Amino acid sequence: MLTDTHCHLNLPEFNTDLNQVIRSAKENGVEKILVPGIDLQTSRRAVEISKQHPGLVFAAVGIHPNYSTENDESFLEKFELLLTDPAVVAVGEIGLDFYREYSPKPVQINTFNLMLNLAEKYNKPICVHHRECDEVILSILDQWYAGLVISKSDLLNRAGVFHSYGGSETIYQWANSHQFYYGISGFVTYKKADLLREKLLDLETKKLLIETDAPYLTPVPHRGKRNEPAHVKFIMEEISRVLGINNSIFSDISTLNSKTLFEW
Repeated sequence: MLTDTHCHLNLPEFNTDLNQVIRSAKENGVEKILVPGIDLQTSRRAVEISKQHPGLVFAAVGIHPNYSTENDESFLEKFELLLTDPAVVAVGEIGLDFYREYSPKPVQINTFNLMLNLAEKYNKPICVHHRECDEVILSILDQWYAGLVISKSDLLNRAGVFHSYGGSETIYQWANSHQFYYGISGFVTYKKADLLREKLLDLETKKLLIETDAPYLTPVPHRGKRNEPAHVKFIMEEISRVLGINNSIFSDISTLNSKTLFEW
């Protein structure tokens, strides 16, 4: 059994062969796929795909930092409507990206806080995008998590996952003390991912998730081609190799982890 906990089937790269891609995933043992939104349109599309493939595809809704804009109350109400759908199991992909700054930092921070408020209100874990922003994003998450503690939220032990974790010690220290999960993507199969492979040995296996981030970050041996959920097995195999764990054992562990976090 395998799960792909972060896969953008709602992007144009899958417009022509979505059903075939999903069929291939099932044939390769994938039993659950989480499709996160990056804006309102793709969040709606994620929910739509989940309706077409119930029990297999689930949705997360949110605004990626690169698509952050000034949002009014009516805009947030549209996300709230999506969050009432049972197919929506998380808020994401949300966070901060100070690498390219497609959106100004203050706008990203404001949007991130708005999404965090919705996650707390609707009791949904978060899928966090983080790039060159560790200090700022953790200070924001500190405040959010403190609010969960005060309210004794059910999210305390399943608050979220750091999407495509790359081995950051700072993120690790915070995640480890706040019961966050680590999403391990195809990056782990790349030659330049030595830091991540070394860090895997420090991570609790009960906090590891497997994700493709398709159509991006295609794992070896398919690097250079479009990624898809069927390729999640190559990520699982590399993690298992690094940890010295049998493939089937780790696939079961990661599948159970995803059920614990997303309650699907």
